[in-house]
Amino acid sequence: MTTDTDPKNSAIETLLNPVVSIYKGTQNLWVLLRDVKNLLNRQNQLLEKNNELLEQLLTKEITSNTEEFEPNFKAMLNEYKNFDWDTIEARVISSDGEGVTVVQYRGKVFERRRSSVDDVKGAAIWFSSATKTPDGKVKYLKLITFREKSPIRPLHGEIKEQLQ
Repeated sequence: MTTDTDPKNSAIETLLNPVVSIYKGTQNLWVLLRDVKNLLNRQNQLLEKNNELLEQLLTKEITSNTEEFEPNFKAMLNEYKNFDWDTIEARVISSDGEGVTVVQYRGKVFERRRSSVDDVKGAAIWFSSATKTPDGKVKYLKLITFREKSPIRPLHGEIKEQLQ
C-alpha cells in the first residue's frame, strides 16, 4: 500500500519550512551564545590567574634585583684613590680632587659616602644608592666599602667569663 501525499499538507510544510528553520536556527544561536559566554568566562579566569602569577614574578624579580644590586665589595682604604673600577664592572661618572664621587653599576647610580671622624669602626668610604623595597620602604644598597683594617679588639668581660 502506498500513501499519496496530500497536496494540502505539502503546501503547508513548504510554507512552514522557513519558520521551522528560523526556530531551529534561533535555538542553535542561543546554544552558540551560551558556549561563547562560557568560553569568555573561562578566558577571564585564566587572565586573572595570569595576572596573579605575573605580579608574583614581578615581586620576586624586584626582590632578587635588590639582592643582585648589592654585592657589597670590600677593599682597603688605601686602595680608594687608584681603585680600578673596571674590576667590579662599574663605570666612573664623576670625581673630584679626592677621588671618584659617583659610579654606575648595572644601570644604578652609587654615590660616595664617608664615615664620621669619630666612628668606632674606623675610617671608611663607601658607595651607596637608595632604592625602594616592594613594601615601599627605603633601603640603601652598598656597592663597595673601602675601610682601613681595624685591629682585633680583645674580648670583653662577659664573653671571657662564658669561655672559662
